[in-house]
Amino acid sequence: MATAIGVRSPFFASLAFGGTAYGTLELTVSGTLRYTITKDVVPGTSTVTFDISELVRDYIQPLYDGTIVATDCGAVAISYVLKLFNSGGSQVATSGTVSYDAFDAYQYYYNGNNYNLPTGALVTGLDLWVPEGQGGIVFTNSGSSVTTVSFSGSDSTVPTTTVGINRFPCGRYGNYPLTFINRFGVHQQMWFTAKTVNSLSVKGSEFKSKYNASNGGINGYRHQYQQYDRNGIRQYTLNSDYITADIDDINNQLQELMLSEYVWIDDADLGFPVPVNLVTSNVTFKTGLNDRLVSYQVVVEQAFDLISTGR
Repeated sequence: MATAIGVRSPFFASLAFGGTAYGTLELTVSGTLRYTITKDVVPGTSTVTFDISELVRDYIQPLYDGTIVATDCGAVAISYVLKLFNSGGSQVATSGTVSYDAFDAYQYYYNGNNYNLPTGALVTGLDLWVPEGQGGIVFTNSGSSVTTVSFSGSDSTVPTTTVGINRFPCGRYGNYPLTFINRFGVHQQMWFTAKTVNSLSVKGSEFKSKYNASNGGINGYRHQYQQYDRNGIRQYTLNSDYITADIDDINNQLQELMLSEYVWIDDADLGFPVPVNLVTSNVTFKTGLNDRLVSYQVVVEQAFDLISTGR
């Protein structure tokens, strides 16, 4: 496996050589040449720079169908060749082939660009909160491969890692996991085991009908105001149980959930996971010092219309 990189943040391919006027980028994704781009040097320099991140992200499509395997994060193998040319059109330098495995991962503004995934467990912090008796999956990066590690419902740590497992007590509301793509570009789950409320939001349009009966009169059994394009989206209001330790870790993981573009919920009524989007758009982070009891509420909605209208 090549070096694992994140392309949700900018990732630049650049090369410099004296006398360069312009350069070309040949970008290959999953073994197929996808882009050949020509660009002038950065003014006042002999350097040509391309941001390849958005080009690559088009080919990363994470999936979740109820089970988590390493390939579901949608990472793609990429390679590029940079070639530099002088004003006469003669090639003066080349980068050779540079290869990476690209994930939908990001780093924060203050960390800069060209993000390489760290080695070790690909979760923020050293602790997870999981219901009693519940197992799960954590992704790890050995430096040569990104794989998954399973833990059981009785484990107190994730095997082969330093990640600890705290346990929520079993509750009467059931367990709702939100599975999301975290900042490392891999699947992670946050569990909500307290009160859960399901609701439905409906929208539509209407017009005033001019329908008349055959005799020109009014048919009282017909709608004068006729509805159309009526559809709905289901929402879930989820609450965590009380968090009594490692609150900073939960805060950071909640931040990544809020920033994620790929989230799914395991719907107990449907019996399978569905994609959702976060409705909650702001959160006040809690601390053990300021708050006697720490729990969180988030609202998500299904990422599709209830009535199938896809065409």
